[in-house]
Amino acid sequence: MKTTKSKRKEQFLLGVLFFAIAFGNSLQLNAQEALKIDQSSKRYRLADKKKNYFSLEENVIKLAIPVSDPGLRFQKAVDISSANIDAILIWLDGTRTYGECKVKKEIKKSINIDKLTGLKRNHLKESKKMVVAFFNNDTFTEADTKEFKKLIASAVSYEAAVEALNKDNDCNTRGAYQPRESGGDILGGN
Repeated sequence: MKTTKSKRKEQFLLGVLFFAIAFGNSLQLNAQEALKIDQSSKRYRLADKKKNYFSLEENVIKLAIPVSDPGLRFQKAVDISSANIDAILIWLDGTRTYGECKVKKEIKKSINIDKLTGLKRNHLKESKKMVVAFFNNDTFTEADTKEFKKLIASAVSYEAAVEALNKDNDCNTRGAYQPRESGGDILGGN
């Protein structure tokens, strides 16, 4: 039996879909995409483990990044690992939509592990996890990479690294977009 909260969510999403159908195909596509995204999920959180993982066997990192700005695009991935923590940095850029902090879309990306020099396969195989940091800004420099590498190097655990990435990034206090916005999560793998 469905809970009242899940019934309300389902009714809301169905209402969005019916509204979209009434006003044209482009809105219908957006409503169908909204049905696929959990609106209660937090941006930059890789909660869906079926869409977000790495596989050493397949040599791939799969990401479905929840973002609150539908204009954001994947720009680049770089290795920012330390001696003890495997980590990558994802640079996002796009439009500057101000408004709600609710997740509006997922940016789906497959990244070849071999293209990220520095990731240690034996360490990934042992730990079965990596930190994925996100950086939303209109520019990306070597200084930015160094800043994130320093943050990862100073962390005592994967969880501490993610906590540091998400510090002061509460959407309710910062607004929907602030320059140099960052966040992160831990990605599982095999």
